[in-house]
Amino acid sequence: MNIVDLAWEYAKNNCRARKKHVSFIMQDNKIICKACNGFEVPSRYAFMGYRSLHSEVNAIMKLNVPKNNLHLYNFRFNNSGQLKMSCPCAICLPWCESVFDSITYSTNEGRLVTMENVYVCC
Repeated sequence: MNIVDLAWEYAKNNCRARKKHVSFIMQDNKIICKACNGFEVPSRYAFMGYRSLHSEVNAIMKLNVPKNNLHLYNFRFNNSGQLKMSCPCAICLPWCESVFDSITYSTNEGRLVTMENVYVCC
């Protein structure tokens, strides 16, 4: 099963929101953390401007390994399982760039795009 299929299976079984955002954190080519978006924002993140729990935040909160050589894979699916734009938002992007060596996200065209040392997205 490829990574997009794994993300869709995870989204179907774990995401309650209509727009299903999934983040995988990988280290040494292995998925070490999976998370979905949610509705309740932890207070330590609410002050940053989050109105809902973004999958990137949910994933990094679950991470219990040294934070080196990490790669973020971000997916968004509609209810039919089609890939949609999942580039990290303006709130997530700065801290994601400081934590992850690369960020791969889905586009509305169903492609995966990888950013490395990029400071502007979407």
